[in-house]
Amino acid sequence: MTGREKPLDIGAAIARGPDTMTALKRLRDEQWMAGNRQLLGAEQEQWLFGEMEAAAKRGVRWQVLGQQVVMGKIMMPPGASQLAGPNPSGQIAAYLGAAEMAAKVGLPMNMDSWDGYPAARARVLGMAQRSGIDLVVLAGDSHNAWASDLMNDGRPAGVEFAGQSVSSPGFEHYLRSTPPSQVAGALVAANPTLRWADTSQRGYMQVVMTPAETVCEWRFTQPVAVRSDRLAQVQRARVGAGQRRLQMG
Repeated sequence: MTGREKPLDIGAAIARGPDTMTALKRLRDEQWMAGNRQLLGAEQEQWLFGEMEAAAKRGVRWQVLGQQVVMGKIMMPPGASQLAGPNPSGQIAAYLGAAEMAAKVGLPMNMDSWDGYPAARARVLGMAQRSGIDLVVLAGDSHNAWASDLMNDGRPAGVEFAGQSVSSPGFEHYLRSTPPSQVAGALVAANPTLRWADTSQRGYMQVVMTPAETVCEWRFTQPVAVRSDRLAQVQRARVGAGQRRLQMG
């Protein structure tokens, strides 16, 4: 079974020139927007669509898509390079600068997630819409916590709960000079469908589903260097049956 195609590389595209913005627009128009790019692979995608449709015909309303990478749309906010604070490492400065320029032409900051495969994401969300289901996407991999409304063609298609890592570092490891609340606030402000984010705490999610609603709790643990079974914080989000939009808190 063939899987996803190789993620696109913003840095490599910029290096090819002839100038930064022209290179990014070419990457966007010639590769990123290509309708045939695959994340799941054609065989697995068709299997998923068949399962979604069959479950919908059986009257299954809540359908959970558990997979590795974040599906919600996340672009780098304006002024992202300032989030690194004074004297950032060359690698961090280059990444933030490239991602900030990419956002100016509508490109996401992470090509290694569903953001890097917009046509594939649209096919999945379109299938959820046609089936009339309540889609809940569970994701991880980014080490940070995210809550997103999933929109397709201007209409709600589902919601996403993306979990933070248990121990691996997130944005707080790379942007140490900036308060995490400022980093998360800038990301949420720059992305209309991103409802909430936490970019500094570790832990896990608990998701409870009933016929009436699905509720997610992000449970943040004490720092990994601390021996404690007490939670540091809990954040909740919920979605009601048929709503396909998040309510925070």
